[in-house]
Amino acid sequence: MSIKLMTAVWASNLPSGKKLVALALADCADDDGRCWPSVDPHLVQKCSMCARAIQGHLAALVNEGILTRTDRPGRSTLYIFDPRKICTPADSAPPQNMRTPPQNLHPTPADSAQAPAKSAGITIKKHQLPQKNQRARSGKNVVEHI
Repeated sequence: MSIKLMTAVWASNLPSGKKLVALALADCADDDGRCWPSVDPHLVQKCSMCARAIQGHLAALVNEGILTRTDRPGRSTLYIFDPRKICTPADSAPPQNMRTPPQNLHPTPADSAQAPAKSAGITIKKHQLPQKNQRARSGKNVVEHI
């Protein structure tokens, strides 16, 4: 779901049918504006419209340049939003980057941790299977400290 696209569609001046279909597509789209929902049943259920009405609105959105349609034989159709066609910024507005920059995270404590001291002892447990005659006497594990 692309909140950026959904916000742009809400702010657009599209008629109600086209806006509802565009919102349903934006709800399926990634942040790059790509989506590939099925008309029936996916968009039919979301928009509460018949398949023919949705196909007509999709064709109109493609004709207006809001969507680009790529048919993929044997697979679903790929729709790509052109966010510049949904809402046009003012002429004086600088170009905007639709992607958010990666966050600069603080180093984790593991990055600054030191190696354990060489004098730290290591405990190793050696599990030995007892012999038949030892089983009756003792079933304990052998522990060595290094």
